[in-house]
Amino acid sequence: MMEAIKYRIIYAFLWYAVVFYGIPCTAQSNESLKINGKITGNYIVDSMEISYTTNFEEQHNIFMRGRSKSFRVSENQFQVEIDSEDSLFYIKFHNIKNMGLRENSVYGRLVYFPVVVAPHMQLEMEVNQDSVIFSGKDAALINCQLELRRIEQIANRKIRESYDKNKLFQMKQGNPYDKMWCYLEEYHAINQQLLAEGSMVFNSFSKKSDEKAWQQLWYDWVGNLKYNQITKMHFFHTMYAKKYRNAIEDFYKKFLLVEDDLDMIVKYTTKSIMFPRYLYLKSYADLFFSLAEFDTELEPSFDTLLDLLSGRYKGELFDQVAFSALLQQAGNKYIDENTYLKLASQMGNSEIKRTVEEMLARKSKYRKGYDFALEDSEGQIRTPQDFKGKVLIMDFWYTGCHACKGLYKAMKPVKSAFATNSNVVVLSVCVDKSRERWYQTISDPNNGYTDSTNINLWIGGDTKHSPIIRYYDIFSYPTIIVLNGNNEIMAFNPKDPYTEIDRNAFISIIDQALKKAGG
Repeated sequence: MMEAIKYRIIYAFLWYAVVFYGIPCTAQSNESLKINGKITGNYIVDSMEISYTTNFEEQHNIFMRGRSKSFRVSENQFQVEIDSEDSLFYIKFHNIKNMGLRENSVYGRLVYFPVVVAPHMQLEMEVNQDSVIFSGKDAALINCQLELRRIEQIANRKIRESYDKNKLFQMKQGNPYDKMWCYLEEYHAINQQLLAEGSMVFNSFSKKSDEKAWQQLWYDWVGNLKYNQITKMHFFHTMYAKKYRNAIEDFYKKFLLVEDDLDMIVKYTTKSIMFPRYLYLKSYADLFFSLAEFDTELEPSFDTLLDLLSGRYKGELFDQVAFSALLQQAGNKYIDENTYLKLASQMGNSEIKRTVEEMLARKSKYRKGYDFALEDSEGQIRTPQDFKGKVLIMDFWYTGCHACKGLYKAMKPVKSAFATNSNVVVLSVCVDKSRERWYQTISDPNNGYTDSTNINLWIGGDTKHSPIIRYYDIFSYPTIIVLNGNNEIMAFNPKDPYTEIDRNAFISIIDQALKKAGG
């Protein structure tokens, strides 16, 4: 009896506290993004999938790092609900089975281009093969992004037409300098026109709320366009240096070296992904094309790049740009421990600083290697136990990767140095989604990625969720990991052995690994 009275008194106290003083009885829940949707047309769809981000690192690569969430489709109706502690985050939809949606469809823009959203948004969504319609009080933010992607796709078609018209793929026809200059000039003009059209689209939408979201949207879109232009120039310069390098270098110095982003930089107060990434690449390209002027193939070191970034940007913007640089370069370039520590010491943003320190820990020397179980070309499952006491050089690649071919070729002298040492084994790990594609590639003796002296392994198809990819935090290719005979990391992406100095350094790492295992 007394126990019942006690609980009634407690309940009454809590009730009065809530009514008169606003004291909550339960912990506050995070706000949720809610989408009520339906699929129209004669399609049988039982489930859909979405990727979303929960932190700054995931935002930088939602395709590889984003969280996935599946939801049921019942009678062509579905509901999406995502909780988030972030004020803004990104989502992307996955392809819907049985609908045959194309990349250039409206839904394709949600598959190939992540969109920024706010956690409190409530949306209605209707999907069919030809269109996607968002409605509701928060729909303007999404619809603006879809419209920007639409005009961007039109511009990309014009850029491809310019590529074909100038016959860049026909190396022996016409003057290489004139062809490349004409293409770059047309590309630049298309981009400038697209920026102007994008500004009109952006201003045509009502922005009654979520000012931060709208600002982030605009910075992402502008950054993406400028980033893509420099990326394309760097690609042509790398792949076709003998033919096109002079035209590319001259064009960059005339039009892009003096690119004025000061107004956007001064007004920057958000957490865009693409604008800091563009500022990083712009700084890298400034250094790269300055070195190219001296007829050198050297690329700027990360230390040199970091010094330039710290001189150009301050505070939160420096943190974001430097972090973008690290994520882009650490995937397939050697960055030593001291550089990680130097970068972490310069960071004011505690979240980014913690992430940099975690990245270093994942790649640190003598960390235990992953206990993998991967299929080889004979259909057998191979594990680290099969190679106990041996030094492993793990080369991660995929079919169609030009850089992977380049590294395979550069690794041949390193392999030759240990050709008679059975304690050094190369594991060629393919991350192709299709087993058939992998097997077809390795069956071709002239494939350019691997050969029969390597042990060829396949990741299993689902690269994004592969435990070994997650464990080593691999997000770009090629990636090289050297493990000693105790299955401990000796080097993560050591300097590519393109020069004699770097080749000898790579050989030295293997020698150290052999001594560590007593090989």
